[in-house]
Parts: sequence; structure tokens; C-alpha cells
Amino acid sequence: MRSSTTSKLKIFKQRLDEVHQKCSGSCHNVSKADKVLLTLFVNLSPVITALKPKYRHYTNGPLEGINRKIKQIQRTAYGYRTFKHLKARIYLQTYLGKDTRSSVKTA
Repeated sequence: MRSSTTSKLKIFKQRLDEVHQKCSGSCHNVSKADKVLLTLFVNLSPVITALKPKYRHYTNGPLEGINRKIKQIQRTAYGYRTFKHLKARIYLQTYLGKDTRSSVKTA
């Protein structure tokens, strides 16, 4: 797709349309590749939007970092009696409960 030409894109679009027409009734006996193409066909508009230059800089890296921290806390702190204690530990270690805006003055 990096060196895409108009003919390659036409063939790809034609293949997407074929898979969509084939699966319009039931998708019980389709190949895995066809399921992938059907999923792409269904979600084509959001995929095209995500590829636009103004959205390319967005990343889910910070969110994945928080998820990794939470999972690590769950592994090391196995055995908390209540979820409330685990939640407090997560807030303490990840600063989720703290307002970290630079405009907030601290004493």
C-alpha cells in the first residue's frame, strides 16, 4: 500500500466490494482473510479518518503506560482485602487522583 497506484487501489476496492456482497446474507463459511476484509469494509470510514495528516500524531501510549502500571500493582499487591484498598494504591502510585495541571499552585 505504500507504493500504491490507482490500479492497485481499484483492485483492492473491488475485492472489498466482492467480499461485502458475498457476506451480505450470511458469513458462516468465509475464510479468515475474507473476515478481515469484511471488518475493514465495515470500518473503512474511521480508518481513512485516522490516516489523515491532522490525526497521525495521536497515540495511546500514555494510556497503555497507565494500564501497565495498574497491572503491575495488581501483581505485586496481590491479596488486598477490598477493591477500595487496591484502588487507593493505584491512585497513589499513578497520580490519577492528583491535579497535575501547571496552573495549580501548591504551597
